Amino acid sequence: MVLTAVNTAAQSVVTSGRHPKKEVQDAIETVLADPWWRLERGGHWGFLLCGYRERGGCRIALNATPQNPSSHAARIVRESLKCPHREERTR
Repeated sequence: MVLTAVNTAAQSVVTSGRHPKKEVQDAIETVLADPWWRLERGGHWGFLLCGYRERGGCRIALNATPQNPSSHAARIVRESLKCPHREERTR
């Protein structure tokens, strides 16, 4: 019974569309401001996927409860800026 309540609480966080950590949510919104990126549900909370629709496209894992939310947020933005497919898009 308790396990069901925990699962229900975890699902409500994911289905609400907002990350439980403010710093991480701000980083997600920053990345999603570029239409090249999209958010997919899955894993521990979700993934940011670049617009390159092939097998080698960039994928950034989003943790639901990172140990250090501010460094996780910085990593999300840093990895999104390193996407090599962004350059291909502008050619």
